[in-house]
Formats: sequence, C-alpha cells, structure tokens
Amino acid sequence: MRNGLYSVNYLGIEGTGVALLAMIDGKIHGIDVGGGLYDGTISNPNGASPPRCEVKVQVKLPAGARTVLGVVAPESGLEFKVHGSVNPDAQSQQIDLESDYGRLSASLKRLWDLPA
Repeated sequence: MRNGLYSVNYLGIEGTGVALLAMIDGKIHGIDVGGGLYDGTISNPNGASPPRCEVKVQVKLPAGARTVLGVVAPESGLEFKVHGSVNPDAQSQQIDLESDYGRLSASLKRLWDLPA
C-alpha cells in the first residue's frame, strides 16, 4: 500500500461517517469527525490478482460517541476492532469491513502520496 493520506467514507446500519487516515510503512493512524481515533496495520500485498492487503484497525471512541453501527460509547469510552482487505494499487475503491459490532461498507480514496 502506498504511503499516503486517505479519506474513508463509511456506512453502517445507523448512518454514515468520515475519517482521515495516514498509512505509512505498514502502519495506520487516523481520526474521524466524531473524535474516534484509529491505529492499526496493513499487510504486504498477497499474490492474488488483483493483489490484496489485510487491514486491521483498533478504534477508540470518546464517552457518549455514537457509532454508525448503533452502539453508544459508555463513560469509559469504547474500543473495538475493524478489519478487511484492500487493493493496494487502487486510487479509489469500495470495501467491505467487519467490526466487533457488525459490517460496514466504505469508500477508500488516496488523497495524497507521502514520502517513504
């Protein structure tokens, strides 16, 4: 996956959200408009055609934040995992994600290449 800044527009059973992610040397860091924080990893491409990279992200939400999956974070906040796979060569793509609370659909778009 190219080092860069990426936008993610995602859809769950309770609505939509937007996040900005930095993917640098196999690591993912980001934030969304609701104050959610994202930290994770992205694997090297596999040998499939087209190639796929596995994405694993830990999401941390502040107290009272409502997820697009209908879950509200308690006073202590909320942490959960999201995972899926992406085509590392695509500038823009639709992806399906699995989380601890259900499925999400997302649009991932590379906005800006960052130096390696």
